[in-house]
Amino acid sequence: AKVDGFEADANWRATDWLEFYGGMSYLNARYTDFRNAGVQVPVYDANGVPTGFTTGKEDLTGTQLPHAPDWTFFVGATISGEIADGWKGKLTGLINYSDKFFFFPGGGGPLRADVQPSYTTAKISGSISPADERFEVGFFVDNLTDKLTYNMRFSTAPFGAGQIPNRPRTYGIRLGFKY
Repeated sequence: AKVDGFEADANWRATDWLEFYGGMSYLNARYTDFRNAGVQVPVYDANGVPTGFTTGKEDLTGTQLPHAPDWTFFVGATISGEIADGWKGKLTGLINYSDKFFFFPGGGGPLRADVQPSYTTAKISGSISPADERFEVGFFVDNLTDKLTYNMRFSTAPFGAGQIPNRPRTYGIRLGFKY
């Protein structure tokens, strides 16, 4: 395999109360020679109905390595400052993007069932605290748009394909104390 690419990130404090940040990466991760790769191949009955998988061979030369999306990006902002009578507040938003990627070499075989499609997710969090910051009360919402993404997608012989989704929209509160 051959892997090359680049990444960059930046932060900019526009004012005392507003900060922007972002980043990106490009990853060109490809097999240079993988002619007899073991992959999962569907098995069909006499009527053409799929009945399971078996192990087969495929030339994966030139295909993307697992867990190696070509492009990823993130951008976010934080607003912070005094909100009233010595109380401080903070609000942060973040958006992430990832190109598609394979979970296993070649996406698992000719069906390409072991793939995470491209996705964009967002999260938001906020908090308030007294000026001395001896405690903090906050909230968070992860996967704000409830985008379906996967922790794993796989094909296995002889049983078929499966997937494990990542968490849906998740939210909660946080309490913090300093001694």
